[in-house]
Amino acid sequence: TSSRSMNYKYIVGLVGLLFLLNFNFALAQDPGNPDTVRVGTATATAFGQHLVVNVTVYNDEALAGMLIPLKFSGQCLIPDSISYAGTRVVTANLIPISIDTVGQKLVFGAIWFTGSLPVGDGVAFKLFFTVKPDVAPETVIIDTFVTEEQNLSFVEPNANEILPQFKSGRVFCNLPPKLIPHNPVI
Repeated sequence: TSSRSMNYKYIVGLVGLLFLLNFNFALAQDPGNPDTVRVGTATATAFGQHLVVNVTVYNDEALAGMLIPLKFSGQCLIPDSISYAGTRVVTANLIPISIDTVGQKLVFGAIWFTGSLPVGDGVAFKLFFTVKPDVAPETVIIDTFVTEEQNLSFVEPNANEILPQFKSGRVFCNLPPKLIPHNPVI
């Protein structure tokens, strides 16, 4: 009887696990065209140059909220600010923004208490960077990240969460090589 009891516990546990896995996947499904967050590209050619990188959002259903956590690699950029002026999210009631210059992370979102973000495609946020002085040329990747508290997500007005697709962006720091001081021969 103990083996029958073990088999029963095993089957109940397996069914429970399958139920939970199916439940989580059901939350993440997006009917129709996949919603997408795309980060643009920019090219830097001078130290101290100011750059703008657009973050666009495509959604095929109305949204009541979104959270977009981003991180960037490399050493050539300093994040200055995040703007939503003149973008699709300007009508949101709450627009939380966080910039971690040391951790090279940018987290921003939008919440509509009344109304929603209508179906569409276009710029949602603008990321502003400054090129650091005396850095080597490199390609900076702007990607998303996940923590226990934060992940890339959209929320419909009925509170269903959608996990959108993500397309990373790049900043090409095509900077002049560092000057190497030397003693001239006279």
